[in-house]
Amino acid sequence: MRKLIAAVAALVLLAVVYVPREPARVTSGGPPYRRIVSLVPSVTELLFAVGAGDHVVGVTRYCAYPPEAQSREKIGDIRVDYEKVAALKPDAVITVRRMTREAAEVLERMGLRVEELYGESFGEIAEALRTAGRWTGRAERGEEEARRLLARVEAVERRVRGKPRPTVFFESSYDPIWSVSGKSYVGDVITLAGGRNILEDMAQPWGPVSWEVVLQADPDVILIGHESTANLDARAGWANLKAVRSGRVHIVPKEEFYYPTARLADGLERAARLFHGAD
Repeated sequence: MRKLIAAVAALVLLAVVYVPREPARVTSGGPPYRRIVSLVPSVTELLFAVGAGDHVVGVTRYCAYPPEAQSREKIGDIRVDYEKVAALKPDAVITVRRMTREAAEVLERMGLRVEELYGESFGEIAEALRTAGRWTGRAERGEEEARRLLARVEAVERRVRGKPRPTVFFESSYDPIWSVSGKSYVGDVITLAGGRNILEDMAQPWGPVSWEVVLQADPDVILIGHESTANLDARAGWANLKAVRSGRVHIVPKEEFYYPTARLADGLERAARLFHGAD
């Protein structure tokens, strides 16, 4: 998470951007888009999910899933190589504006079409899949993937309905400790999986939290979504936590929780098993 914060800060502090002398122009008046540059890993994943990977001609170095995405032309990371984007002659650059606001504005000034593809809740992710399908001439596939996603969510909801709801702490990073509120898609996962987020009412979707708050809440279950777990036992009061005493501390794969794509359903199903046992 510290690297993520630093990366976002680098974007915000970017003071000089390159604009070609002869701005590239939109090569398509609208969908279907045949040549797409993606600026965000979740966008890349959504496009591949609807079978439009062959339309993706450029991605960032962070776009590692699915593996096929890594073979696409790299157009930078947080700092976009605008000249390379223009050279790819995309019909559309697709992004999440709040993550790449500066780059989106520069690309629009260059004359490129910039679209946004994003969802927070499972319903919104399903709609993003439908949109990705419509934009790429894969509407039927997009609808199919959206329905499959929502069916998985509904199956989990049925399975946990009426069961006791354990209190849950999700730790997204350590030093500083960060967690999630009910306003985040991970918070949504906790609730739909039949848990009660101890930080449900935290002001920000993702944010820092003091260890004292966790100790006071004494959660039934702790989910750790990062790899810095070497010094867990050294934390003050760790051994006395209910989750620790009952063996309900779980290190979960971050790829199942950190991306607002269909893979979030993997995290939902995993959380439901951890909260309520086998199906």
